[in-house]
Amino acid sequence: MAPGYGAAGAQERGEAARPAERVAADSLRAAAGPSPQGVLVRSLLVPGWGQWTLGHRVKAGLFAATSGALVAWTVAAQRDLDRVSSRLADLRSTAPSSSQIPALRLRQQNLAARRNTRVLWVVLAVAGAGLDAYVDAHLATFDADIDPAAAPAPGDAIGLTWRWRW
Repeated sequence: MAPGYGAAGAQERGEAARPAERVAADSLRAAAGPSPQGVLVRSLLVPGWGQWTLGHRVKAGLFAATSGALVAWTVAAQRDLDRVSSRLADLRSTAPSSSQIPALRLRQQNLAARRNTRVLWVVLAVAGAGLDAYVDAHLATFDADIDPAAAPAPGDAIGLTWRWRW
């Protein structure tokens, strides 16, 4: 920025700084790491990728392994459903009045419900991975060091008390 412009230039000229120029430098968001939206998208595409990007290797492995196992579990349910559906279609074409058709149809419905439940588990695991990465990215810049001298005096604090009486 050229000299004479901005808040410093306004002060040199004896003018008041405009509101946009009064923003303190520490109030601006620092680019400390990946954006929360970026890690959210990564974890939604590949569960654990967002955690890996943030440096949480163990958590990334757990999310990836859990999601992978759930996908494999869902694929197994789909195979079972395909096998029963194929058997039912063959039976309907070869012996349409077979007494096994109602039992196979019930089995097919149960397997479809099982597969749908497993798909729901996969969706929940992926959503959980994304949400976890998003929150971790927001908390990555959180300063957890608490200065006891900066704490309010005991009389100044607002508290909450819960009492249980019998």
